[in-house]
Amino acid sequence: MFRKYKSSEILSAQFEQLFNKTTLIFDLSDDDYYPYCYALGEDLVSFVRTLKKGKYYAPKIDKLIRAIPELDRETPEEYKAFHRQRCEDIMTLIVELLPFQGWKPKA
Repeated sequence: MFRKYKSSEILSAQFEQLFNKTTLIFDLSDDDYYPYCYALGEDLVSFVRTLKKGKYYAPKIDKLIRAIPELDRETPEEYKAFHRQRCEDIMTLIVELLPFQGWKPKA
């Protein structure tokens, strides 16, 4: 992950809690996503809202979490691509807000 995003804040101890809340959403299977994404998503969004610049990023992340693909028009492969892109977009926003936190990498 560090190689992809090149953000030293990813190596901070504080990032771990944010990362864990984020990956709970990513790990939901296709069948479980919509029944469980709202509670897990609200937990992540609430946490992001407490961070610096969180009031800007939280609604953007919430919108991505709640996005619904056109299931009647998409194949299973297209749905998986939709979910992969959703996860990528959420993680991009998470990494984007890290520099505002002032977190230092672990020594």
